[in-house]
This record gives sequence, C-alpha cells and structure tokens, in this order.
Amino acid sequence: MNEDQEIRNGAAERWWQFERDARTFSKDFGASTIQSLILINGGAIIALLSFLASTEIKTIIASNVQIYQIYWTFLGFSLGLIFAVVGGGVGYLNYLFLTDTQPGPAGLSRYIATGDTSGWKEHSGVTITIWVGVAAAIFSLVGFLIGCWFALQTIVGIM
Repeated sequence: MNEDQEIRNGAAERWWQFERDARTFSKDFGASTIQSLILINGGAIIALLSFLASTEIKTIIASNVQIYQIYWTFLGFSLGLIFAVVGGGVGYLNYLFLTDTQPGPAGLSRYIATGDTSGWKEHSGVTITIWVGVAAAIFSLVGFLIGCWFALQTIVGIM
C-alpha cells in the first residue's frame, strides 16, 4: 500500500468516525431534550400545585385572579407534558421504523458503526416520525411558555 492510499484510508476512517459520533450525539441530544421537557413541565405543575396549596383559598378569592388563569396555567403545563411524552413515543416509533429499513437484525448496528446503507428499504415512517417528534418538542416548549405566562399573571394577581 502506498503512502497516498494510507492517507486516503486515514481520512476516510476519520470521516466515518465523525459521522458515527454525529449520529450518536444526535440520538443522545434528542433523548436529553425530551427528558428535559418532561422534567420542566412536570416540575412546573408540581410547583404550581405547591404554591396553590400554600396560599390560603381566601387570599385567592379576595384577589382579582380569575379562576380561568389558574386553569390556563395548568392546561399549558399539561399540554407541554403531553407533547413531551408524545415526542418520546414518536422517538421510539422512529427507532422501530429505522430498524425495519434494515436488511437484517445487525443492519442498524452496521449503520451506526459504519454508515453503510446498502440493502436498505425505503420507509416513509422514518422521515415522518422525525418531523412529528420535532413538532412535539416545539409544542411542548410552547405549552411550557403558555403555562409560565398564565402562572405569572396568576401570581401577580394574588400578591
């Protein structure tokens, strides 16, 4: 093997390592994002319940807070939590669809390790689940922001 061929092989190996690391990072980042969305929305619901439990009901009634503000706060956080769980479920479906595109049980491992896509079947579910998962994560964050907005309005009205 000549020196030029060794340089090309080394460059190709670095490229495959980069792609393998990028796929692993992407998968891990998506899972961490979904876990974070579940944590912030679920934690916000618990914090709101704790705040309401520690505030006397007479204070809430005497303030100018409308009950719908509390309702919309819970609804925003709950929708954020639901969309985060949907995003996790869609991620699972995406993995199932991705394994279905493989020619055999070792196909996905071979793809992760080498990027080899030979023998793959087309499966429209892979692309659809990617976009549905991203949309679910965005809606989860929007639900959290809506919940925060109404929580702020409720707290300001009570204080």
